Amino acid sequence: MLPLLLALAAPANAEGLEPYLRGQVWATAYDQDQDDQADPAGYGDPEDDVGFKLRRLRFGFTGDFDEFVFESTLGMSAPYDGVVDSEGELRIVDAWGGWRPAEWATISAGLQRVPFTRENMTSTGRMALQDASIHSFHISPGRDVGLLADVYKSGLRIQAGVFNGNGDLLGDDDAGVMGAARVEYMMGGEKVQKAAYRTYGVVKDFTLGVGAGGTYNSAISTKTLAYGGDVIVRAGGLAVLLEGAMSNITPTDSTVDAPGVLVETKRLGYSAQLGYTAGIYEPVLRYEAFNDDMDTVDQGDVQMITVGATAHLADDHIQAGAGYILRLETADLAVPNDSARLWFQFRY
Repeated sequence: MLPLLLALAAPANAEGLEPYLRGQVWATAYDQDQDDQADPAGYGDPEDDVGFKLRRLRFGFTGDFDEFVFESTLGMSAPYDGVVDSEGELRIVDAWGGWRPAEWATISAGLQRVPFTRENMTSTGRMALQDASIHSFHISPGRDVGLLADVYKSGLRIQAGVFNGNGDLLGDDDAGVMGAARVEYMMGGEKVQKAAYRTYGVVKDFTLGVGAGGTYNSAISTKTLAYGGDVIVRAGGLAVLLEGAMSNITPTDSTVDAPGVLVETKRLGYSAQLGYTAGIYEPVLRYEAFNDDMDTVDQGDVQMITVGATAHLADDHIQAGAGYILRLETADLAVPNDSARLWFQFRY
């Protein structure tokens, strides 16, 4: 109801109000299973069987009225790696409003993206493979309720904010909060901010984006320090994206809640993506790796190689693509869990 109420409350000729609709449908064409009923567990594997699923649905409004900006979005997401809590239920995805005292500064409050690395700040609708790398699911903070300051001037962008740290819309569940910050420098043409947060298309000017971010979250039973960096380079139809992130999770004494880890745990993830736009087609190759505990060698050490291509149709309102996902656990026990996927996206 929130997007609808905002639409009714806005002036009929409000040029700053823009509706938004996006859906992503996945089809698994091949799934390498050992068992007919259950896939082997592993990071980066949604455990899909041959067939179709609605990966994401988003709809809502964005608003830009002089000093007032906002975004209100509802949606659902299919479970992936056990960290998506929607599981097909409709929920609030974004709900924030902001004050823009100058063209280069915005202060916003509500449910919004937490500044961290580039993938964490990029919509999956602008990703060639319709999903971020493994480390973005397990290290990046995603969205949370909080207060954020965003300043962009002369190619330098600085974001800093404070958030609940638990992802709960209804309030914090402990005495601690999460602090987050990101610093980025971008150079390129007039639309450099948009070009630095998507891989598709041909850019007229050489585009470079270099960023770094970090968070510190003091929860009930753990303290987590996470940090990462990223580089995107675009020249003509070429797009190269490099990203890496680490986290250090420390259990604390608590009689209220059991800590998520029993000992200090360090996690590492990184990825490299190469794409090239030729006409309406965007072939892409991505390598990614994730280690859920750097002090042990087990099935939590994962590498993935995805090769595929996306066709951008109807002025990019429609996307259709296909790819093969090679999953490699680096421990001695190999898990056969490769898959071939088709994907489709509609966006307005």
